[in-house]
Amino acid sequence: MKSLGQVRNPIGRIRRLPDIYSSDPGKRAEAERQAINSPVQGFGSDLTLLGMAEVMQYSLVHHEHLRLDRTKFDCVGTVHDSVLFEVDNDYLETFAITVKKVLEKPKALEEVFNFVSPVPMEVDVSIGQTWGSGNELDFRGGRWKEQIQEYLDLL
Repeated sequence: MKSLGQVRNPIGRIRRLPDIYSSDPGKRAEAERQAINSPVQGFGSDLTLLGMAEVMQYSLVHHEHLRLDRTKFDCVGTVHDSVLFEVDNDYLETFAITVKKVLEKPKALEEVFNFVSPVPMEVDVSIGQTWGSGNELDFRGGRWKEQIQEYLDLL
C-alpha cells in the first residue's frame, strides 16, 4: 500500500518499500513493481518453507496416515518454489503421494496463520536422477504409480 510504504503477503509477511515515495521516477516505478510482485513471491516462498518443514517433521507429529519414515528420505535443498528430496527407491510411491498431500495443505497455514486459501493449491511432484531430469508424475490421470515403476525399471 502506497500510503503505508509497505505491502503484506496473505499470511502477514511485510515488505517495506521506502522508494515508493521517491522523487526519482525510476526508483518509484521499481517500488511499485515490487509492491505488486512481493505478496505473491513472498507467499510462494513461505509456502515452500512451511511445506518443507512439515514434510521433514511428519514422522514425529500430525496424522498417523501421513507419517513418513525419516530414514528413507532427506531434504537436499530448495530453489524458489521447489524442494528437492532424496528418497530411497523402495519408498518413492509412499513418499510421492504423502508429500503431495502435505504440501497442498500445510497445517501451519490454518493453525498458525489462520489462513484458509480461497483457491485449491496444487503441487507438482517429479522424479528423476537429478533435479533437472525429473519427470512430472501424472496424479490427475492416475498414471503416477505406473510412472514410478517405469522410472525404477530404467535404473
